[in-house]
Amino acid sequence: MKKRKFWIGVAMFAALALSLSQSVLAETDNKVKAKNSSLIKVTSCLQLGNDIQITHNNTSPTTILKAGCSDAGYGKRNYTFACVGENKYKVEWEPCPVLSSIRQLQVKNSATGVILNSANSSYITLGNKFAAKQKVTVSTKVAVLEFKLLPKYTDRGENYTYAFAWIDANSTINFDESLAKSLVANANFGSAYTTNMSLTDYYRGREVIVLAFMRNNDGISKVPGMPTEVDDVIAIHLHVLPNPPVLVCNDLSGFDGTYTLCLNKTFTYLNSNTTVTYSSEYHKQVVLTLNGIQFVLGEGQSLSLFAADKKTFVNIRIQGMNQTNNTVKIRFRTQLLTPTIQ
Repeated sequence: MKKRKFWIGVAMFAALALSLSQSVLAETDNKVKAKNSSLIKVTSCLQLGNDIQITHNNTSPTTILKAGCSDAGYGKRNYTFACVGENKYKVEWEPCPVLSSIRQLQVKNSATGVILNSANSSYITLGNKFAAKQKVTVSTKVAVLEFKLLPKYTDRGENYTYAFAWIDANSTINFDESLAKSLVANANFGSAYTTNMSLTDYYRGREVIVLAFMRNNDGISKVPGMPTEVDDVIAIHLHVLPNPPVLVCNDLSGFDGTYTLCLNKTFTYLNSNTTVTYSSEYHKQVVLTLNGIQFVLGEGQSLSLFAADKKTFVNIRIQGMNQTNNTVKIRFRTQLLTPTIQ
């Protein structure tokens, strides 16, 4: 079987090369400017739809010449074949048609309009191949994503429609014909080339593959193997960051050490009956209330004072601030005073 396929391929190449060499309109620059044709004599010719089956002579193998875009040694050209009687066929060739395609799929923060990333490798633009997935990391600050298709049209007069679909990809899923086929089966095509995706808690911490489809609704699918018409498809991979853990804020108590104190919460120093409350934030500084007295400290600054028991020396240092969570990290150190011997 492999040997037969090899001979068919060689014979087809030879047949097309012969037809081009016999053409009166043979080109010298190997570029097709318009439709050209040639008549080729053969031993037999049988029409098979748009294709033909030929034999060059009584000893040559049977060859099937397929219509459509192919490279017979002169670059890609669009070939058509027709038997002219039983012993002759006509071959015509012209430039392969330029297909409309997806130029880019943009991923935006819907709230700000900022483009987070984009994919630019569609099936058609890659030469009828499925691309590796381009990736975008989505931060926890993004609540809604907008997907926008940027098509490249060859005929704006056609009736183009678009569809979007996505799938959870926490387990590895490749962007290939199988994935495109499964997602487009239930996709809803419409005139809008944008759509939104709300990042609910379900999507947080997940990997998601988004596919966008395009077609001109002529009933002919340019992407093979699809259950419905698809003229181009593109994909992008989302890495949606998980939400930060929910901060539980309570009043705290303890001894020497470092503690994270929430706004309006109080730390009680058990060694000295001293209380410290994170009262407010003031120009990126912390306002602390110690036993009813307020102090303003910046990050890295410290405060030393006598505790309420008048026996303990307390040092409080601001280790860091988190304005997003409204928390402050405070280090507490105490030293018990030694009475002076007279």
